[in-house]
Amino acid sequence: GSPSGCTGMSFLAAVPLLLGFPEKSVLAVLCYITEEICPGYHGPCLEGYFRDVLILGALVSYLLPEIHQQLDELRMPLHLLATDHLLTMSARTWPLLAAVRLWDVIFIEGSAALLASFLALMGMYFNQAAELAIRDGRGHIQPADIACRFREVMRDRVSLDIDEVVHETRRYLPLVRGSPLPGGPRGAGDFL
Repeated sequence: GSPSGCTGMSFLAAVPLLLGFPEKSVLAVLCYITEEICPGYHGPCLEGYFRDVLILGALVSYLLPEIHQQLDELRMPLHLLATDHLLTMSARTWPLLAAVRLWDVIFIEGSAALLASFLALMGMYFNQAAELAIRDGRGHIQPADIACRFREVMRDRVSLDIDEVVHETRRYLPLVRGSPLPGGPRGAGDFL
């Protein structure tokens, strides 16, 4: 795998290890994540990761249009915000118990929950992160500044907000899956 992919996999393996899983079970969890939840994320070209970043871009554009506009205005590539969440399922930066709650949802609901949870996080934390970065940069801002602030705000708030993160993730799940929603954003029964 690529250096980023290998690093991401080490954080993925750390969660079940820290929870006391035996090595054989850790390997089974890691295989499940890399084959079923994050296929192609950790290969040499990260093709699955980049595919899902493109999908997230379309979802953000449609479901979070104000944030999409801000991303455009700030010239903020979405992959800078999504890297940790997608490659490590937030294990690198989140407190362990919050990460485990997220993983529970992802293991129950599948890979769509990983994307839905990123949308939830964008809706909950992006504006605050952008405001902090703009204030700190005194008007001059780099995309990396926003990405750092986004990770910091999540890390600092997610333990307190994990119930809301899970709730919002479940709210976005049908939209990520393209399921019809009665009275959904495009009207009754429309798909994304």
